[in-house]
Amino acid sequence: MGKENGQEKLPLNKLRIAIIDDNQSKVRKIHELLQEKLGINITINFPDYDPLQKCLERNPEFDFDYYLMDYCFGPDEMPLGGIYTEKLRSLRPGAKVIGVSANGYSKRFFIDAGAIGFTENLVDIPNLITNYETRTNKA
Repeated sequence: MGKENGQEKLPLNKLRIAIIDDNQSKVRKIHELLQEKLGINITINFPDYDPLQKCLERNPEFDFDYYLMDYCFGPDEMPLGGIYTEKLRSLRPGAKVIGVSANGYSKRFFIDAGAIGFTENLVDIPNLITNYETRTNKA
């Protein structure tokens, strides 16, 4: 395995993934895809950014390998994904965030906020992670 920031890279099936999304059927589908395609069993869902922030603040040494971030939250579907990505990257500067939204227009908000990728299609998530890991392993 390669190294990133002086640390050994984990095999894909050992990656820890945080899913920040309030749609439970979408969360289940993402978990199933990650398990089926990459063998990843460690996913934790946060229905909003606040519980994730509290978890990371209480555990400064703990981090996730990837953060899969929805764009709209709550009953009013507030477009907060870009703002949450900025907040997360201020708390964890090296955070690898992938924006996940059916709204293609939200891509620029995620990328401008520092996300490493974006997809409108859930089935693309395992490929985005694999491609990013392959690219960084070569570096």
